Amino acid sequence: MSALESIGTLYAIQDLAEDLKVRSIDISQFITGFKEYGVSTSNDIIETGTRLSWLAVSPENLLILTTAGARACTGSTRSEKLRNQLASLIATEKPPWAALLPKGRDETYDFLPTVIQQCFREAGIMDDLTDEVTAWWDKLANIARGDLDAKLLEIGRRGERLSIAHELSRTGKKPQWIALDTNLAGYDLLSTMGPKDATRLKIEVKATTASPDFAEIHISEHEWSVASLSPHDYLFHIWQLHPQPQLFTATVKKISSHISSNRGSGHWEAVRMPLKALTPSKRQAIHTALPKRQSSPHSAR
Repeated sequence: MSALESIGTLYAIQDLAEDLKVRSIDISQFITGFKEYGVSTSNDIIETGTRLSWLAVSPENLLILTTAGARACTGSTRSEKLRNQLASLIATEKPPWAALLPKGRDETYDFLPTVIQQCFREAGIMDDLTDEVTAWWDKLANIARGDLDAKLLEIGRRGERLSIAHELSRTGKKPQWIALDTNLAGYDLLSTMGPKDATRLKIEVKATTASPDFAEIHISEHEWSVASLSPHDYLFHIWQLHPQPQLFTATVKKISSHISSNRGSGHWEAVRMPLKALTPSKRQAIHTALPKRQSSPHSAR
């Protein structure tokens, strides 16, 4: 849940920050004596300010503007302060809509909550692209990209852990977690063909939390190059994590029909394909509770 219920609360916090620079304010007196503060209420101000770490309370019960709060309320105009407050809110709360920021203003605005749309307008973020607005947008887009990259890494690691458990169950041996040591190998795990077959099996793990109709996987040119050189001992593990983890396996042959070709001077670096193209039937799903023996590790289920 967003900490922000009204843009008026942000404006009121701007005013309170100025007040706190010149006088001490007891929090109890603030709540009872200033039920209406500016265009907000004292309760909304305290709730929002403390949730965003802009406000704190001293042992003497005095309201304190934190370093983060002072930074969020910095600016020579209302709009500039509002931009700084929005930047702090996004960095602190990481709301789901922030993932849209790298896509650009037009792609982001229509999907924002109504109160955030109002904030964007009054902060001048949707006006002409001045140097200040461009810098703000680039900064926030970079924060959003970093958060997204961290989330994708977390999802990928979850898939790798599930594949490790699956392979341990299938072969009786824990596979090597290659991806922890290097991302240059072109695969994530090194397992074996089966309990009695020590032939090495390279496994590239893909994982997604998207719904089945919209889930996609990405395969890099390097991963495909390694897979193409080892078509009989390379397997793709594809985890559909939502709503419950399901494993789909795909051979190099099955993936190959979806891979691009280099032509002329063009050279592809990654290919994106929908998961449902590789899993046309729910019967192909392999749940994590598998028998320890499997007829062929290369068969796509």
